[in-house]
Amino acid sequence: MGDKNTVLILGAGSDIAKAMARKFAGHHYDVQLAGRNMGQMERLKKDLESRYGASVSVHRFDAADQASHDSFVSSLPGL
Repeated sequence: MGDKNTVLILGAGSDIAKAMARKFAGHHYDVQLAGRNMGQMERLKKDLESRYGASVSVHRFDAADQASHDSFVSSLPGL
């Protein structure tokens, strides 16, 4: 992640999250995707990188696992 603005998108496997990721990537944001389905997010990452030249990272996150929230936030680069 560089000096650009960065957006974190939770639930990145949902259709609305994918649309938001595309919108932000198209406006030159660095994008951090977080969700449960790593395969789906990796495909979205590749699409955003090739289509928009975006800098994209993928993070495993399960909102229902409240015990993991602090470590998740600590692991995020640039936020």
